[in-house]
Amino acid sequence: MKIGIPRALLYYNYYPGWKAFFENLGYEVKVSPKTDKKILDDGVKLCIDDVCLPIKIYLGHVKKLIEENEVDTIFAPRFIGVERKKYLCPKLFGLPNLIINQFELSEDRILSPTVDLTKKPLAFLKELISLGNKLNCRMVDTLKSYNTALACQNNYENELLSGNLPLDILEANSNHSDKRRGMLDTRSMLDTKVAVLGHSYNINDDFINHNLIEKLRNSDVFPITTEMISKKSKEKGLKKLEKPIFWTFGKEIIGSAYSSLTDREVDGIILVVSFGCGPDSLINELVEREMKGANIPLLMITLDEHTGEAGINTRVEAFVEMLKRRKQAV
Repeated sequence: MKIGIPRALLYYNYYPGWKAFFENLGYEVKVSPKTDKKILDDGVKLCIDDVCLPIKIYLGHVKKLIEENEVDTIFAPRFIGVERKKYLCPKLFGLPNLIINQFELSEDRILSPTVDLTKKPLAFLKELISLGNKLNCRMVDTLKSYNTALACQNNYENELLSGNLPLDILEANSNHSDKRRGMLDTRSMLDTKVAVLGHSYNINDDFINHNLIEKLRNSDVFPITTEMISKKSKEKGLKKLEKPIFWTFGKEIIGSAYSSLTDREVDGIILVVSFGCGPDSLINELVEREMKGANIPLLMITLDEHTGEAGINTRVEAFVEMLKRRKQAV
């Protein structure tokens, strides 16, 4: 059986773990190709206008897997939350239903375990065992695969903490990997460091953000993302808030931004957001106010299907030039 995983949304967060889980159970994993114009256009046609760009992209990838990669089933988890008392976007809750309705898939064409770690720690394990049963696997094999997957996921997250981006690791044979090695070698020598904050699917999809990371690297700027900032540093940054944030990604972004401010490790911040994202509208306001008060330059880039590359180029080049002149003036 071939299990198809869309290269979108939380692919950049959890793909190594899911890949190890299925492969250890003896299944082949197929990933959709990188986002391109056709995938974007297909996704746009499948959604109403009010849906955010990442969801449109996701549906475009699902269509690609169903039509061209000849997979037997689509893996689309129902993500509720990945930590206690914190939640993900409501659109992720209903994603499996959206796929089933949009593509008229039968139950055997989609695998959609519920990932809910908000309350009961064992609930996720039960979901995995249920998933294993659906794949006709013995419980002992499912649990062994889970342990292997957990180890792979932990290794992946440790590599991210050491300064790699998901793209650097997931596309090991690409230019990203070569560029990564060069950037890591010269990290301490680079004068300019910029925190690039936002949802992983916006930061790591080169097509929708118009190669933002490469633009920075080509300008000798070291990009620091939320994945590279330790949990301890984020928690320290979050202490500035009067009330806790109950959105996991919002918490990650604010914790990273505020810790960057406290530690003064970056020269500026680029905030990448999706047009129409409800939680981000609050997060952006909080980050913007704090950065203004601390005199940290902030560039906000809003993405949708109409965003042009020329506009991003101009703004990023001007921002980087301003940061470098500012450092020289000190």
